[in-house]
Amino acid sequence: MAMRRKPLTEEQIDRRIAFLIAEAKSANPIRDQAITFALRVITNCFSVNDDMGSAAIKERLRYRSEKAHALAETMPFKQWITQVQNEHPYPLRRAWEWLCRERQTVTTEGVRLHLSRWPMVVVTKEEHGRLVDRDEQTPEERYGAANIEVWEQDADGQWGPSADFWQR
Repeated sequence: MAMRRKPLTEEQIDRRIAFLIAEAKSANPIRDQAITFALRVITNCFSVNDDMGSAAIKERLRYRSEKAHALAETMPFKQWITQVQNEHPYPLRRAWEWLCRERQTVTTEGVRLHLSRWPMVVVTKEEHGRLVDRDEQTPEERYGAANIEVWEQDADGQWGPSADFWQR
């Protein structure tokens, strides 16, 4: 079978969410590569409306750190993508832990809402090294502690500080 060329449909995303829920509800839930990959595919779809490779995601993401954007202005795209990475403000580990905690009552719609709340952000590799995942921190607190400002691309393609990224 050939690789698909169309973005995942809502029904296909829901099947992947159902897979996550089924594993979370199992007697011995585990986050293996299959779970991690499903989480990545789903959050890719919520961040850029499709599942695609890292470079394409970097190009299409509407959110970047101020430093990642400044770096993009100084070099060709092929060089820039080697200096930045896609980052989940709400780490996938924590998303999985939440799903396991909520497994008795979680719904497909609840998972959709939870995973779509914080889209990925392109950050510099140096910034990524400063991002520490502490359970007691919100995504906003993680970025604040690392001194990372999130910028957003508007409908006209212009970049600037995001006024509402953390109000999701």
